[in-house]
Amino acid sequence: MTGDKIKLNPGWERRYKNARFLIYLIFILSITYFSYLVLFPSTNFVFSFKNPDSLKNTIADPRKENGELIRNGQIEGDEKMIFDTNLVGDFSEAEISFTLTKKSSIVEDGSVSVRKSFRSFFYPEGEAITKINPPQLFKIKEDYYQLKDDTLYKFVSEKAYLSNYDSKQALIKDESFLKNYSLAEEFIGFRDGTLLSSDISVFVVSGNKIWPINNPTTFTSSGWDWNDVIAASGEEIGIYQKEKLLTLKTPQLDGTIFFDKNTEKYYLISDRQKHELASKDALDFYSKSKPLLAEEKNLDIKIDCNLTNSLGLLKKYSCTIPISEMKDFSGNDFEFKAFFGNDVDVQNISVTFKKKMNIENLKSTLLTLKNRTLLNYGQIQ
Repeated sequence: MTGDKIKLNPGWERRYKNARFLIYLIFILSITYFSYLVLFPSTNFVFSFKNPDSLKNTIADPRKENGELIRNGQIEGDEKMIFDTNLVGDFSEAEISFTLTKKSSIVEDGSVSVRKSFRSFFYPEGEAITKINPPQLFKIKEDYYQLKDDTLYKFVSEKAYLSNYDSKQALIKDESFLKNYSLAEEFIGFRDGTLLSSDISVFVVSGNKIWPINNPTTFTSSGWDWNDVIAASGEEIGIYQKEKLLTLKTPQLDGTIFFDKNTEKYYLISDRQKHELASKDALDFYSKSKPLLAEEKNLDIKIDCNLTNSLGLLKKYSCTIPISEMKDFSGNDFEFKAFFGNDVDVQNISVTFKKKMNIENLKSTLLTLKNRTLLNYGQIQ
């Protein structure tokens, strides 16, 4: 009859209550575990020398100290292996692991060190820039030109010109001036490092190329400001060769300017070197470029650990480095340098960043989640 209650015998009633308790317990433990993963996350980066070109490799450019890429994992005893990870968020420690091939020698006295900054700010310092040859600039009606090697190069737009120079730097000429020189087919675009937008895409300019930025997280983590983005027309975008997506793994491009807020020095990134702008002329010439803030003193701060084999027979060596004191360092790149002490053959590298469970990290995670939500909905600029 409807409404009648089913009466279980004592044995089945006990089983039912135990099953219900178990389901509740599993549910509570699952929610607790999921909350832990969200509030105290870990992030893993890997590289396999069996498949060095795999898109699954998230560790960037294992290489020797001279910059030569390591493709086979073979490291001689007196060499060091350098590699990078690009991290968003605050983490407490980094666990670094190396798995060796079966034929490899064991690691007898290995260590790993890490430092943090922008990837390109790690570049060696090249020759300082002191002398700048002043450009020959002209304005004819509403168009701007630059004279180079007896050829006039037209700026693609006034916005492109003003991203490089002040309007008062151009001498005003009439149209007859054009008859004195040949006119180049190529246009001059925006200064290197300029941020351009077209439709829903944002690009960064370097040379005659533009790199589309893959997402808002990469944009903000790279130190850029949404207020510096210039809306560009199809013609302005069309003069450039489009490159592949710019991601967190991409080093800052040629033309990037860094400003060291401690030494008050400016540096230009060019050809995998950073060059100090060491004269007033050089500083004036690049004054239109908005610099990224960096600190050279942080390049000398390294934290290290000693590699140990905690798995016995397996040739896996690891150690853990505390990195919480680097959380306020500018940049999002962690550069690792490994020394093995003897010839080894590395098969895999793994770096796992972890966040310890404490009140400070809980507040940090909640703030990060809030900012990411606002960023995804366009509320942070």
